[in-house]
Amino acid sequence: SPFARLAGVALDGSAGLTVRATLGTPKGAPLGATQQASAVELALTGTLGLTGGAPPLPALLGPAARLALAASYDGGALTIRRFALTGPALWLTATGTAGPARIDLGWQAGLTALRALTPRLAGHLQGNGSVRGTPARFDLAATLSGIVTPGGLASPVGAGTAGGFTARLAVRDLPDSPQGTLTASGALLGAPLRLTTAARRAADGTLHLTLDQATWRSAAAEGALTLAPGAALPLGTLRLSVARLADLAPLLGRALSGSLRATLDATAAKATLTAEARGAALAGTGRTAAARLDATVTDPTTRPRLAGRLVLTGIDAAGIAGAATLTAQGPLGALFGPAVAEAAAGTAPGPAPPQAALALRLTAAAPALDGAPARLVATASVRPAARALSLQTLDARWRGQVLRLRAPAAARLIPGGVAIAGLRAGLAGGAIAVDGSIGRTLALTASLRGLHAAQLARAVPGLRAGGLLSAEARLGGSLARPEGTLLAEASGLRLLSGPGQALPPGQMRMTATLKGTTARLDARATLGASFLSLAGTAPLSATAPLALRAGGTIDLALADPLLAAAGQHVAGRMTLDATIAGTAAAPRLAGSATLAGGDFRDEARGVHIGAIAGQFAAEGDKLRILRLTGRAGDGTLDAEGTLGLLQAGLPGDLRLRATDATPLAGGIVTATVDADLTLSGRLARRGVLAGTVRVRTATVRIPNQLPADVPLIPFRIAGAPPATAAAPPGPGLALALDLTVAAPQQVFVRGRGLNAELGGTVQLRGSTARVIPQGAFKLIRGTFALAGQTLNFTSGQIGFEGGSLTDPALDLVASSTANAVTATLTVGGTAQAPRITLSSVPELPQDQVLAQLLFHTDAGRLTPLQLAGIAAGLAQLSGGTSNLPNPLEGLRNALGLSQLGIAGGANGKAGIQAGRYIGRRLYVGVRQGFAGTAGQGTATFEITPRLQLHATAGTGQTTSAIGSSGQSTGESVGITYQFGY
Repeated sequence: SPFARLAGVALDGSAGLTVRATLGTPKGAPLGATQQASAVELALTGTLGLTGGAPPLPALLGPAARLALAASYDGGALTIRRFALTGPALWLTATGTAGPARIDLGWQAGLTALRALTPRLAGHLQGNGSVRGTPARFDLAATLSGIVTPGGLASPVGAGTAGGFTARLAVRDLPDSPQGTLTASGALLGAPLRLTTAARRAADGTLHLTLDQATWRSAAAEGALTLAPGAALPLGTLRLSVARLADLAPLLGRALSGSLRATLDATAAKATLTAEARGAALAGTGRTAAARLDATVTDPTTRPRLAGRLVLTGIDAAGIAGAATLTAQGPLGALFGPAVAEAAAGTAPGPAPPQAALALRLTAAAPALDGAPARLVATASVRPAARALSLQTLDARWRGQVLRLRAPAAARLIPGGVAIAGLRAGLAGGAIAVDGSIGRTLALTASLRGLHAAQLARAVPGLRAGGLLSAEARLGGSLARPEGTLLAEASGLRLLSGPGQALPPGQMRMTATLKGTTARLDARATLGASFLSLAGTAPLSATAPLALRAGGTIDLALADPLLAAAGQHVAGRMTLDATIAGTAAAPRLAGSATLAGGDFRDEARGVHIGAIAGQFAAEGDKLRILRLTGRAGDGTLDAEGTLGLLQAGLPGDLRLRATDATPLAGGIVTATVDADLTLSGRLARRGVLAGTVRVRTATVRIPNQLPADVPLIPFRIAGAPPATAAAPPGPGLALALDLTVAAPQQVFVRGRGLNAELGGTVQLRGSTARVIPQGAFKLIRGTFALAGQTLNFTSGQIGFEGGSLTDPALDLVASSTANAVTATLTVGGTAQAPRITLSSVPELPQDQVLAQLLFHTDAGRLTPLQLAGIAAGLAQLSGGTSNLPNPLEGLRNALGLSQLGIAGGANGKAGIQAGRYIGRRLYVGVRQGFAGTAGQGTATFEITPRLQLHATAGTGQTTSAIGSSGQSTGESVGITYQFGY
């Protein structure tokens, strides 16, 4: 390696050589001659092992190439008796003599595996050649043959194998008046190759080149060129066409498509170059529908001047579609003239003299860059020979943003990078400044000052924000070991539209001091009374150690403006004190976080969890929940476990418990539950929520509402822009479900005349994105009040296939059979949008069905009072509502009863019924007629979820399982067994 660096080559490996040199008397000198000995005999053997470095040498020679040389130098003549270099993929031999009177050298070589040069090609090559003549006039001849196939294809072995190619080079009268030919024929990459070209240099130094034939696959070229001494461009004509650029893909190793045609026509007065590509595309880079280059050089032999234009249309690269035009005008000497003396390394260049530079103009447009048009216009002068550019103007526009150059800026290529001077631009009401160099060393100063967030926010549809942004960088050292300071500040940051405009303004300041391999950080962000800080040492590589400390206090009420639109509220205070160690690739956490005074409400769903408190500890790559508790009604909620915060997939192992908790209250569903759940697995991929939820009591309230066919009238505020459709929400945290919801009884459905009790067990499978319920809550008892009458439900259930956990689906049926007519009332839909339908066997009009249900008779036999009840019932079923409170509902709550209502009978006599649960299995009820003549007490004891024991005492109404009713007297005991079918 050290010796290779002296030669400017990157190589790794070793060498072992044995050299024997003998100094003797020149051949033919008399014995005892006194002249100094000058004959040298040299013998060298050894190995050369290359293990790495610049390709392709390591692959060609390998770790144990053999080297041998036997030569002599005598009287000014070098004689090589044997030279041999042999590696795994390359061999080379040479013999001959080179002296002041005669040159006669010959060589042979072979490349046994083209893969050593590039994996894109396979095959082998072999060649031989000679140099013969005198130093003043000698001839050169060489022959190359072999087989070349695309990489990965097996290639035949042997020089004479069919399908190979042969190329011959013959040049005579070197070095003063060379003239020669180059021919090739055969097959290259499986396609015929034909090449015939000749070249000669005249006595005045003019070079003549003739290309008689050059064809391979769809590529063809022909022409003749002449290059006079000192001329910048050749004269003559040259034509090139490639009908299928895909033919070149094996040579480039990347897929190509499209076609290309080019013509050069040059005379002493003017040279014209035209080139056109159609449908050109390079895999992984981009494509253009059409590209055309038109360039004219006037006076090409003495004072050439260029006028060129490159037009690209149908560009599609990196997801950006558009078009671009580049023009160039100026003296061609700027391209080929001698390099201008450069200033000391690292200093900024001065402006390029206009008379020595090419003038460039670039215009580019993208009609839909991320949904909005973008345009760029820039002018510059460039001196390629001096590697210098002066940017004169720059104007870029997109989504209301304008980036404009305020003064000309200069740039120059330096070893390993670029030097920039005087770059000044305006953006978003602020200023951008860059000076210095980025190369083998750093000497850069850059700043962003006073950028207005309100203007930057225009680039984001629907976002309005305020505040000022600034940043500054002063860098030295090198890219591998930078030194200097970075500063970033933001003040008065706030949202100016939407719910976030209620948030207080935020501030942020961050400083970083770079010291080669590490950076000293000090950052702090505040929002109202909340703040976060981060300080310590951070590495500039993935393996250097971290030593950071994070702290702060967050008022959770800051989220209220963002949650208010969804009817949600959050409160509490989170305190953080943690350290970050390890490396950037594998950080390690330590410290704690505390949550106090937490409260969460969801008014729309009736969720309220208060008195939330928590204690969390960071341990390496995990977050341990030491304690997380809250109150829901009169009960409690708590959680504990661990989260792999810095582990792949966010693995978790949490346990969630509820004891007599009422997390849902005041909405559609009010429920008091006990729960024991686990949350495990990789939560960011497919965690599992499993366990049991036991419902102590639940009430599903059906709210009064307008009929479903009342239309919503769209509106828009005058002068306001049209609302844009919101992006669909992301998939969120997807969890697999394995839950059991057990509610043996006391699941009540109440509202709009409905009063029913259900019980059962529901299994929740699937995922949080698609819940698959199995089972339902079955009817235990229930009534439906309609037009002053009370109907007893005979069957029913509530499930979740058509609704959600907070808005379950209803399926309750009340039926009555009288006068050979079975009338049925069905409550379907969901709790929030119930559907009440009437049906009968045989089929009857709606008023007839109501008459059978309410009065067990034909509508034609109803009294005027009963007809009014029928009309009221139809109005109720069609969506009519009453704003009057239900006095029985308030009385039931005050007395602590499970049921309280007015019940009707088959004889039309009404009565009052009430009841409540004594413990979890025993229900006690009473029914009393208004006339005081019919009273009955009932008791139901649940032996198993399907087997119940019933007892009655007194005189009252009885209803069978099939809906028939009658009068009973005295006491009775019975058993009911329920099953699904």
